[in-house]
Amino acid sequence: MAVRPKTADPAIQLDLPNEFGVPNHRPDPSKPADDNHHMMTGSDTLGNLKSASATCKDWTVAEPDAAHGKPGVGFAWPRGGRVTSQGSHWFSTYEAYGCGRGIAIIEDGPGKPGILTVGNGGGYGGFYCFALNP
Repeated sequence: MAVRPKTADPAIQLDLPNEFGVPNHRPDPSKPADDNHHMMTGSDTLGNLKSASATCKDWTVAEPDAAHGKPGVGFAWPRGGRVTSQGSHWFSTYEAYGCGRGIAIIEDGPGKPGILTVGNGGGYGGFYCFALNP
């Protein structure tokens, strides 16, 4: 399994587009890059449901409580701009500590276990849904 699809369009291979079809990492080339690589998917590396608790009760809960699940998170673009075996998969890179809404302006590593939000280590939790059939 390749971490990033080698046959993908070169324009998006290292930067999954946002809902407007614009590269997510730097949607406005005249401004600094956004720290928006975290995206909630609930998927494993094959794009299948990771677990029953990986979708925050089918994306209906945004409470900072681990009882609601630990959403599966992928990265829209490789962290640090490099493709590695860790921290660069579109579908599945890590599990967030909780389902709460959160934002951290400063990139601060993998997050803090006591803060039950998506993106608490830097960035924010974007939401992506992958379908079996387009």
